Amino acid sequence: MDTFSAGKVIAKMYLAQERMRIEPQNMTPRNAPPIAYIMYLNTQTQFMLLLRERVYAKIPPQENWWMYTAFRGDVENVCRTWGKASHSQSDTCRKVGDDTINGRTALKYEGHCSQGQPCFIWIDRRLRFMLKWENGSQGEELRNIQEGSQPINMFEVPPGFKSVQSTTGTIHSGPRH
Repeated sequence: MDTFSAGKVIAKMYLAQERMRIEPQNMTPRNAPPIAYIMYLNTQTQFMLLLRERVYAKIPPQENWWMYTAFRGDVENVCRTWGKASHSQSDTCRKVGDDTINGRTALKYEGHCSQGQPCFIWIDRRLRFMLKWENGSQGEELRNIQEGSQPINMFEVPPGFKSVQSTTGTIHSGPRH
């Protein structure tokens, strides 16, 4: 997979089996060091890498982790999984039908998310992965998807990187003030 857009965040995303790598492209501030996240979806293990500094830390899974893992199974029966994964009102989920997102065949679902507001997800039939979600004015969408093999070492901490501690999900490359 290539880039996805989360509001104004642009990132490259790579997926191979149950491993994912995300590389944010438009960091704020603009002089922020390049970073990458490596995620193991089955074990919900995540690492943050500061590429220039050659350091990494194991960090807690993000709150929205379920979006990456919940819909990897049966695309036709997402409602069963959606409620458990998102803690939403699963009895309100319904399959809307086929749709196309950026040229990809998807299955659209409607449910109720935060505060009972309607929200929508689109699951790529071939990849069994969420292409898009909308919840009111918020949402994310994958774009420029390119299927192909990925080198397995892309999903591993590179040799020579030093492990550092992280308690908040962030790591610092320089001295703290």
